Amino acid sequence: NRVNSALWEFTEYTWGDGTPNFYYEMENVAYRGEYLAPQLGGIIQDHTVGINLDGRKEGMDYTTVVAWDDPAYSYIGLKVVEDASGNRTVVTCPLDEAQDFYFAVLVPTAATGGSSGALTTVETIDSTAYGITMKMVDFNNSLYKERDSVQHPFLGGFDSEGTGATLGLLSTDLGPDGYPVTTARTGNAGHSLSELYTGMTDANHLFIQSVYNESGYFEYDSTQNFAHFNESEGTFTVYDQIAAIGTAVRPTRTHGQFMPYNNISTAVGYAYDSSGNPITNRTDVLQNPLPDADPRKGENLYLIPQNSADYFFGMELEAVFTQSASGLDDWGHDIIFEFTGDDDFWLYVDGELVLDLGGVRPALAGSVNFRTGVVINAGTVTTLYDVFRNNYIARGLSQQEIDDRLDAIFEYKADVSAYVFKDHTSHTMTMFYMERGAGASNLKMRFNLASVKPGTVELSKKLSGTSDATNELIDYLFQVWYTVDEIVYETDGQGNFLYDGFGAKIPLRDAFGEIVTQESAPILLSQWEDQ
Repeated sequence: NRVNSALWEFTEYTWGDGTPNFYYEMENVAYRGEYLAPQLGGIIQDHTVGINLDGRKEGMDYTTVVAWDDPAYSYIGLKVVEDASGNRTVVTCPLDEAQDFYFAVLVPTAATGGSSGALTTVETIDSTAYGITMKMVDFNNSLYKERDSVQHPFLGGFDSEGTGATLGLLSTDLGPDGYPVTTARTGNAGHSLSELYTGMTDANHLFIQSVYNESGYFEYDSTQNFAHFNESEGTFTVYDQIAAIGTAVRPTRTHGQFMPYNNISTAVGYAYDSSGNPITNRTDVLQNPLPDADPRKGENLYLIPQNSADYFFGMELEAVFTQSASGLDDWGHDIIFEFTGDDDFWLYVDGELVLDLGGVRPALAGSVNFRTGVVINAGTVTTLYDVFRNNYIARGLSQQEIDDRLDAIFEYKADVSAYVFKDHTSHTMTMFYMERGAGASNLKMRFNLASVKPGTVELSKKLSGTSDATNELIDYLFQVWYTVDEIVYETDGQGNFLYDGFGAKIPLRDAFGEIVTQESAPILLSQWEDQ
């Protein structure tokens, strides 16, 4: 219960060539010569032991702490126990009971109000490995009445502003080209958004690796990390630091901004208001004051000069997920999509408009929970089932067509008392986002996927009817069988082998040199596979 009461000096052992050998030490900096070591019933030893940190080995931000206990001939770990009074204690335990621990890393930074310190970056996820595609476009258009001269008229001129979302700017479904169409409300009806989203660049590496490692969420938040888009490379550089635009200090500008076509640097340094005071992190994305407990409250923001701010850009993102029977992902979290930001934002699921947050406006929030079916659009609560049904009604489908479509997609789940997507069905989320207000720019999105990486298969098995703890140590075996539609065989030209097109070399003669018959082929194939 005391700050800085457990600081550790970390040592990573390596092989002769400098690569880690996955043994480590953690020495208590307050009591030199005392090492973290779960052995012989103790937690601290007065000598080095070489602990194992599997999380560190796998590149995660949490890990078990285990060490080999010679007398016990086994690995011993650490876990937290709580007594009847709620007091918690760290104790040793068998390996299968060891718990994950999180370790903070202290990073020196420039003092608040001082000169800007060195910029540091964070690791990000290769989104394409998870089937997520993202594209960016820099409109870079001229200003007209403090608005973009192309985006703004395309989506309705100057009559769509306000504090709330402007609903109905785009069609309730995607067109044949995969883009929505502008409606009569824009005064520019019948135009595909693809006409605006031209010259897009593939984008990657926006989502924070550590967040995914810890929770399974793909997440980016401009109030936590500044992101610069490297257009020539198609990747984001994401910083630990956050940025402000110009000298303004109103609530929409005293937190980190999303300005991907600008960058920050130590040469330009921190942002200052017109009186020369540093602009610091004071509000969240919805303009609420940060609580004093927020560790980043008061942090200096790096400057994006107002005269070089590139406000006008767009983003497109697509991801596929599978509706699991539980509605949960592999981490046990509800499958969700969440967005907070400004300006325009639309989320389509299977081509149906689900979140409609259009318009030039302050930041608004929207979310979809695919386990419960709950949809929240700028504070308005509805359900995924009702959103789909209302879209069908708006497009003039007959009642029979509406019922047939809904029955094909949804099923009733008693545990949530709602209609949700049918179990084990695949669904596509498509997101369109734009900044066109030229005032502030904010983006936070978070989602997870119950799916597997493209080109891979994942298997799991769930047991019921027993709570025997020893079952945790049982291995469950699987067999995977697959078939192919067609195999093209080629001989080696001498009648000795067949090649099946997948690199397999199948003998045509047995051990005695006899031609393989149809009956003996499976046996020989099995022998060949064993070899």
